[in-house]
Amino acid sequence: STENSGVCRSLISDLIDRGVLEESGGMLFVVDGGKGLQKAIAEVFGKRVQIQRCTVHKKRNVLDKLPKREHEEFKQKFNAAYNKPTFKEAEKAFVALRNELILRRRSRAADSLTEGLQQILTLHRLGIKGTLRRSLNTTNSIESVFSAARYYTRNVKRWQGEEQMERWIASGLLEAEQKLRKVPGHTNLKKLKQALRNA
Repeated sequence: STENSGVCRSLISDLIDRGVLEESGGMLFVVDGGKGLQKAIAEVFGKRVQIQRCTVHKKRNVLDKLPKREHEEFKQKFNAAYNKPTFKEAEKAFVALRNELILRRRSRAADSLTEGLQQILTLHRLGIKGTLRRSLNTTNSIESVFSAARYYTRNVKRWQGEEQMERWIASGLLEAEQKLRKVPGHTNLKKLKQALRNA
């Protein structure tokens, strides 16, 4: 909730300094749509990386601007559009969905859907299909790790400074790490790596 580009840029720079990220680019960032993080990525890497917007967050953002009675229908149409096999087919389906929202006088929802639309379809544009696309089109995998860390720190009622927080969070993440599994569709990661190099 307090995300800003300065903090995010410091985080990215620290990850580069520690060798976790390569400054040369050729990476895919899966983000929730927060402007601070995206701005920091652009400032550090320019166009040397690809950004995939989380489809769960995007869907939720649009649903917030629609009456509840229209939620189920929109979710079905959004999923159908995203599940199109090619970039052109998916883009065409999303444009049709946007036009439908405009015809229904749901302009705020239509604008929300259009914002960042190209980033929703990054994996399509890179030619990634099937299970790997489903694994990487949301931030769920990292959020599940954070959720596990929160679970392990749930009983701490009084935080006594940043050092204690960092120790507990690190311990929680190390516990969560023991339950991590390979990303579904990991056998296609080489294809993704090649697509990122060619992008």
